[in-house]
Amino acid sequence: MKTSTINIPAGANYLSDVMDELPLNCLFNKGVTGCGGTTIALTNNVATVICVPYVSLAVNKSIQSKTNSKLYPHEVFPVHGDVTTKEFTKYLSTASVPKIVVTYDSLPRVMAEINPSEYHILIDEYHCLFTHFTFRKKAALAVLNNYKAFKSFTFMTATPVYREFTLEELKDVDVVNASWEESLPVNIKIVQSKNGIVKTIKNHIDEVLKGTYEGNYYFFVNSVKFMKKMITNCQLTNQNCRVIYSENSDTVLPIARGKATDEPKKINFITSCGFEGSDFYDEDGKTVIVSDGNNPNTLVDISTQVLQISGRIRDSKYRGLIYHVVSRTRYSEKLSYDQFKKKMDTDIETENRYYKNIMVMPDAECRIKAARDAHFRFFQIDEEAQTVSSDLNASKIDLYNYRILNEDYVSLTNLSKQYEKNNIQVEKWIFNAANPELLPMDDVTNFEETVKELKNMHEHKPGTIGNRCYPSFKAAAMKAYPFIEDAITLLGFDGIERLKYKVSGIKRKILQLSPRTSETSDIARISKLFQLNTNFSNGSVLSGAYIKKTMNLYYNAIGIKKKAIAKDIETYYFVEHGTKSIDGQQQRSVTILSPKIQSIKP
Repeated sequence: MKTSTINIPAGANYLSDVMDELPLNCLFNKGVTGCGGTTIALTNNVATVICVPYVSLAVNKSIQSKTNSKLYPHEVFPVHGDVTTKEFTKYLSTASVPKIVVTYDSLPRVMAEINPSEYHILIDEYHCLFTHFTFRKKAALAVLNNYKAFKSFTFMTATPVYREFTLEELKDVDVVNASWEESLPVNIKIVQSKNGIVKTIKNHIDEVLKGTYEGNYYFFVNSVKFMKKMITNCQLTNQNCRVIYSENSDTVLPIARGKATDEPKKINFITSCGFEGSDFYDEDGKTVIVSDGNNPNTLVDISTQVLQISGRIRDSKYRGLIYHVVSRTRYSEKLSYDQFKKKMDTDIETENRYYKNIMVMPDAECRIKAARDAHFRFFQIDEEAQTVSSDLNASKIDLYNYRILNEDYVSLTNLSKQYEKNNIQVEKWIFNAANPELLPMDDVTNFEETVKELKNMHEHKPGTIGNRCYPSFKAAAMKAYPFIEDAITLLGFDGIERLKYKVSGIKRKILQLSPRTSETSDIARISKLFQLNTNFSNGSVLSGAYIKKTMNLYYNAIGIKKKAIAKDIETYYFVEHGTKSIDGQQQRSVTILSPKIQSIKP
């Protein structure tokens, strides 16, 4: 496998700005979605078969070509189950440059009517061959076993799977990467659904339909069952909701099955048939990914599907912004990814030994029966051919699914790290929509980031979304940092910055600037100042002179007009009096035992 790179200069918006033809005989990783890779294959003068994962995709490309004849000079013909052989052969007899869009499943049918050696084949969204391999193995193999019959081929995607997951049939194919000097950044806002996915999304849809939030919402969720639940719970109708799901699904929803080319609605639900390849046009479209930890089918892969989804709404003014609603997985495995991989290697060795024992059996029927009884994971049985053979892709699929289910979604921190690994920006705050307030992400957000975000919201113009979020954001910040409101009131954002966001220094300054109310409050404030001073830790031995000097500083800071004496320390601490040697002389000292007032966190 050789790897090469095509540089796409700044200012280029589409691949057609720098190339007339797609790279040949390679895995072409085009780098970004919506860059016109498929358009090149549909508009050049080469007879081409474009292979796509879904019927909706084939229809989508055909409709696009009919509505923009200037861009598409050739008639695009979709081949799927509803198209007759007669219609297809008629098209072939009249097309000067055939452009055939076909689903993975129907490729053998197309090959039976054409001479593949006269055609280029583009396998679009080729990552689907891997991600769908388990439940669409026959369709994937229809492509993998036949692509070499064509004059030339290109496997194309914007989101390739990691190299360790490359399918066995493609592991020796050269790789060409498109490197864009500038591209639209993707910014993720994670929404934690602490009270359940259904309640969280219902609350949000209700607010959208009330007009609380602007824009049209596109919920990308790979579950028709979830769609049905939302339609019922939110009392959605054909007037305010569109649903797009596979033509192969027998499920009938209360709302008619739609297409990507239909008019946008306020609420739009799209399953994986629209994740990969379908184009939506809606200037007001907002993207929401829904991942339910209790339904593994909805856990989108950060490295592939998220980037696919991010570019689905082509002309949205919110493009590049994604809300990812998550609930964590309930996982049973306690192994790390590497431990799981090592365990799998051991399982493969065990199966391989048993496979060798089976294969020495002289009778084919006995071999097949023994293989069936073994319930192999990493070998496949062909009943018709009476053969048992290695299935090296099975282990890769298991590893891929394990990583998503047992690592990526186990915690918000893991999810954030997976995003960052794929160069996707992640907001450091999450939104709990079931109880509308912003919350700091688990062990990710720190005090400095919190203050900067508050300052940014505070400085937004009145009435803007950022400004409206300020009160709830501040309330959430106070839960994490109870002193933050006093810090903003007494020091201001600039004062906090001048103190370099040092929490202990800020707390001392707050205590100094707070108005005096009573002698009792003075004692509490000075006690806190002492506890912020690490020199007064339990067990510390301090000279009486140092204690008096420190106490006078604190008296002065909060406006107490009196001189300290060493005995005053007994108001704040349990102590032991003694002596210590300083510069060769014995001086009175105090050993700090414990604070008399409940300690505070520094």
